[in-house]
Amino acid sequence: MVGLWDHLGIATSHVVGISLGGKLALALASRQPRRVSSVVACACREPADATLAAAWQGRIDTVQAEGMAPIAEENVPRWFPEAFRRSEPDTVERVRRMMLNTRPEGFIACAAALQEQRPLPLGDIQGRALLVGGSEDAAITARLDAIRQRIPGAALEILEGAGHLLNVDQSSRFNALLAAHLGEAA
Repeated sequence: MVGLWDHLGIATSHVVGISLGGKLALALASRQPRRVSSVVACACREPADATLAAAWQGRIDTVQAEGMAPIAEENVPRWFPEAFRRSEPDTVERVRRMMLNTRPEGFIACAAALQEQRPLPLGDIQGRALLVGGSEDAAITARLDAIRQRIPGAALEILEGAGHLLNVDQSSRFNALLAAHLGEAA
């Protein structure tokens, strides 16, 4: 990312990430604090723990043995609340197909990255920080307050009724929250 910024002549940037992207956004903001004007990290957890590392290893083993189909079927109920799955079946199916079309090598590399257990230096983040979780993504959202406490001045928002992909199932609320944060951070 930093190399791309340098190539494009971008001195600072706002960074937004969801799930693994949220963890990457936190890593970038903590390692390049002068270059990140603000960070929004959604539906992520940090650091990993032994239980999480074992779960990701199980998913890696499944993909190596059976391909992406079992992962796609496992993720849809975790990513979207039941009410959204019923009301927006076309959107859910589009995301499921996206997972089915994901290259196994790419999934395995991302899963291996999520197994990392070294804590990030979150106290080094200098820009405004917003953490966002969904109330229906309990395993992840429960850890967001611990992350917030490690970042000076960070804010935490929990979107009621939202799942893991809160930018999809609560897009209007998420976009309004993001626009407000970016407007204040500018």
